[in-house]
Amino acid sequence: MSVQEASGRLVDAVIKNDVETARDCLRAGASPDVFLNTTEGEFQQCSPLMIAAIKNNTTMIDLLIQGGADVDWMNRYGATALIYAAEGKKANAAEALLAKGADPNLTKNWGGTALHWAARHGETNLCKLLLRFGADASIKNDKGQTAGGWAEKDGHKALANYLDHAAGSWHPAPGNKNSIVHRTLPAADTGVTYIFNFSAMTLSKLTKDFESGKLTTTDMAFSDPAAEKDVIVTAAKKFKEQGGKLNEALFSRSLHTVTPFTHVPRYRRSVNRRKP
Repeated sequence: MSVQEASGRLVDAVIKNDVETARDCLRAGASPDVFLNTTEGEFQQCSPLMIAAIKNNTTMIDLLIQGGADVDWMNRYGATALIYAAEGKKANAAEALLAKGADPNLTKNWGGTALHWAARHGETNLCKLLLRFGADASIKNDKGQTAGGWAEKDGHKALANYLDHAAGSWHPAPGNKNSIVHRTLPAADTGVTYIFNFSAMTLSKLTKDFESGKLTTTDMAFSDPAAEKDVIVTAAKKFKEQGGKLNEALFSRSLHTVTPFTHVPRYRRSVNRRKP
């Protein structure tokens, strides 16, 4: 079977939710970033990863990314797999993609993000998920609408208020305009999930900056396990300083029993154990 044939079969397997055949195709050299060059139909201009997101197949999503699929690959509409997941209200697919490092702030050609789609559909839990993985609620589409503005336009007033608060709660770190911003959310939570997700998001962004040359190896000195813990503890401190209520007992237990960043492949692959 040629690579071209394997790639064609891969697309068919993803559409049919056939994980075993998809695995065989990837082993045969199929490209995970091929796309359907059609002008109509549910999967037009979609890569296998986008199709898996539309079909809410998290097992397929994991398989394709392990097989080398670009989690942020865009088609000619500027859409990513995460945007398709949000557009289709597929929360499980969105969470799987975010956990693999998908960027929640990429926009379609008209400027809309995954958060815009989740807000338009009134998907509060999906919006919270995107925010916890770093979605910026202040981003405006080509019509000047934030996600909160779009939620309000479609009648989701409570969600619009929530998103407007999130949009106004980004704070640059004092004295460093290029530093990571920290966000607080008006939600009752133990804080533990937020802190771990925020820490993972921070490390993912730092890793991208390192790979692009914005940071030097000296800046990456946190790449040993003890320093990973420091990142989480710092995030917890900022969380409490911004008024967040933290379940200290649960946080302490999580800190000592969880390997925090194994779900951030980019971080593990490119940074962990890298010596300055």
